[in-house]
Amino acid sequence: MKRLTPIEHARAKGKTVTMSMPDRGPEVRARIIAWLEKRPGDRWFYVQGDNYAFETAADAAAFKQWLMDALAA
Repeated sequence: MKRLTPIEHARAKGKTVTMSMPDRGPEVRARIIAWLEKRPGDRWFYVQGDNYAFETAADAAAFKQWLMDALAA
């Protein structure tokens, strides 16, 4: 199944939450994508470069909290 882009998702289902952060390299990006893919539920997310889009603000907040904890470790 094709993953909708943020614009396609917004047209079909409404507003999305987008965040951008500095590129931290391929290893960190791989960890981020692995976390996004294994989290429970089937909520929509989209990654392009250093930009991340989420279906809900709660998803974005959970991602931000995980990221801060992962970077502090």
